[in-house]
Amino acid sequence: MQAPSWKLEAEARHESLPGWYTIGEASRLCGYTNPAYLSKAAIAGKFLSYKIGLSRLVPEGVAEYLAEKSLKK
Repeated sequence: MQAPSWKLEAEARHESLPGWYTIGEASRLCGYTNPAYLSKAAIAGKFLSYKIGLSRLVPEGVAEYLAEKSLKK
């Protein structure tokens, strides 16, 4: 079974730690042009994320779930 096209594109652009996405990477994965929407949602506690220094990281599984959910709309 082949991986969905959005996942293949995300893997090609994935730059942070393995298994983690930055908010910017997660927003691109979800199809958003501006990471502000996901950043505000993460700060509000809408999904699991960790603030490390000035960056906010999202676990890979959470980012993929958000991408599937946003692309089904």
